[in-house]
Amino acid sequence: MRHIAIPSAILAAVLLVGAAARGDEIAATGSFYGASGHSSRGEAALVRKPDGGSELRLENFSADRGPDLFIILSTATRPRDGGAIKRSEHVLLGRLGSGAYALPKGVDAGKFNSVGVWCRQYSVLFGAAPLNRK
Repeated sequence: MRHIAIPSAILAAVLLVGAAARGDEIAATGSFYGASGHSSRGEAALVRKPDGGSELRLENFSADRGPDLFIILSTATRPRDGGAIKRSEHVLLGRLGSGAYALPKGVDAGKFNSVGVWCRQYSVLFGAAPLNRK
């Protein structure tokens, strides 16, 4: 299968149109890069929902396989390894596999600067996406 590169601006526009149709507001977006010798790619969008909750959505996402992978929000700006995550404030959103992850009640989405693919078992970062505020 051949992969086609789609500019992140186009993917962000697609995310915005879909969110607007549901009444959601895009708070931040970012593009994934690989870390610690692993590959990750795709887009992340941090969304404010009409009910006051927040959700992280992944689009056109793929990452290397690994044990015990989670999606994580971090205060690290552009993490490149597990040490950056360990030194940051962070919250696990759920096991990798879903396209949408609800933020737990009481979590302030505005203080997080990146999304990561985190191997909890080995404390390894597989990839991250810096969040650019809208």
